[in-house]
Amino acid sequence: MNFFNTRTLSQNQRFNRIVIIGIIVAIVLGFIYGLVSDLAGGWELHVLYLVLGYMMAYVVRVVGRGVQKRFQILGAVLTLVIILIGDVVYPFVVYQIDLPTIISFTLQNYLSGISGLLSLLFRASAIYVGYNNSI
Repeated sequence: MNFFNTRTLSQNQRFNRIVIIGIIVAIVLGFIYGLVSDLAGGWELHVLYLVLGYMMAYVVRVVGRGVQKRFQILGAVLTLVIILIGDVVYPFVVYQIDLPTIISFTLQNYLSGISGLLSLLFRASAIYVGYNNSI
């Protein structure tokens, strides 16, 4: 005879739930970063990406409660979604600039020297934080 709690979710159900909730949270956090960066006068606040990566990992860890590798990968992918929304989608939506111009400006900014390299390093570190802290 098996006794189990019918109100608890299985590992797959928790993963499906965190995918949906995580996408919504990633979109919101991406727009929050874009707004904060815009309010800062166009300064890019690279350290904030580490905080956002940790926040996304916290959501994955608390809501998903998974211990499998796929939860870590999801944390990293959702952190990447935050970065893409903050860098590309926010200026596209708010300032109505065409997408190819934004993408070329962003890539040019990343390849502009030591500051672009540090910018990429902070973004990669944020993805690592999202990956490492998701379980």
